Amino acid sequence: MNNPLPPPLFPSEIAGAEFFQRVRDTAFKGTQVYEESFQCVCNKALDFLEAWEDARVDRSKLSAVILDIDGTVLDDRKSTRIGDQKLMSAHLPMRHVYNKILEDGHVVFFVSSRYRKWETATKQTLGLHGFSTYERLCLFPDEWPRNAYLIWAWKDEMREAIAKEYHILACIGDQQCDVAGSNIGERQFKLPEPPAYDC
Repeated sequence: MNNPLPPPLFPSEIAGAEFFQRVRDTAFKGTQVYEESFQCVCNKALDFLEAWEDARVDRSKLSAVILDIDGTVLDDRKSTRIGDQKLMSAHLPMRHVYNKILEDGHVVFFVSSRYRKWETATKQTLGLHGFSTYERLCLFPDEWPRNAYLIWAWKDEMREAIAKEYHILACIGDQQCDVAGSNIGERQFKLPEPPAYDC
């Protein structure tokens, strides 16, 4: 007869309170660095928009800024789940960037890998947090699988369509596919991704 396996050991039994304190300290520092880095990127975006406006560059097309949603204008670390929907908080530094874009006469396009079936909820959440003015909300096709390659190709395709009618001024997002590829504008602003252990 085989001997039964011993019961599993939990972290508290191995390292006690000191272990959990170190986890909490690491999480706090990670969150602090994330928020400071996020603010720094937003400040650079604001400086770029100010410089662009001051330059009075002659533009034959209306300028557009392309924004991602999750992890960009909405903070997916701070959310409340109601049914199958996740209600997120706004990233306040990005709201300043968004307001500056509109004040300077540019238009906003949201290009997100959220599925189109969430369009109504997405519009409501954006409006709730002050992101209600935009040219178009582009969401990922429901019938497509969530595949990194397909998302990258689809975002490229969306930017190409936008570039036919608008001068893309900047792209801002927290994923590489938001700021790399074709038709990515004059400047690209890659926001940090949140730490794995968050407070």
